[in-house]
Amino acid sequence: MFNSWVSQIIQITTIMSSNGIGLDRGARFFAYHDPLYVKQFGIIAVLHEEAPEGSDALVARAEVLIIGVSKQARRRGIGSILLKHAEEFAKERGAYCLFMMTYAEDYDVIAFYGKNGFIPVATLPDVYGQTLEGNVFLRKIIR
Repeated sequence: MFNSWVSQIIQITTIMSSNGIGLDRGARFFAYHDPLYVKQFGIIAVLHEEAPEGSDALVARAEVLIIGVSKQARRRGIGSILLKHAEEFAKERGAYCLFMMTYAEDYDVIAFYGKNGFIPVATLPDVYGQTLEGNVFLRKIIR
């Protein structure tokens, strides 16, 4: 059972790395697994970046590149656990805020982030074409 879960995490990580999800920039991956329920797991990728040298910015930033929870585990708090861990990871490294982007019409995802203290701060329209919504950026100040 555990080997099956590990295999699924490796497959997800392989897919994410082949799609260039920040691995070359130092993204960190964290996973959550409920040992009582093998098919309940989640994974999050967080990118922590220091302020550019010579800039006026005094603090680092952190970005949630991707978060995913197995279908069997949704609406059970695993996504919130992963976000909380990402916040602590970023806070320990001096990040001012944690942010992410998602599709602007993905209302359930936006509501999930809102429940966890993230607020919309910007929209990038027409990313996917004129007839589709763009992306919304969400941020939570963690300092």
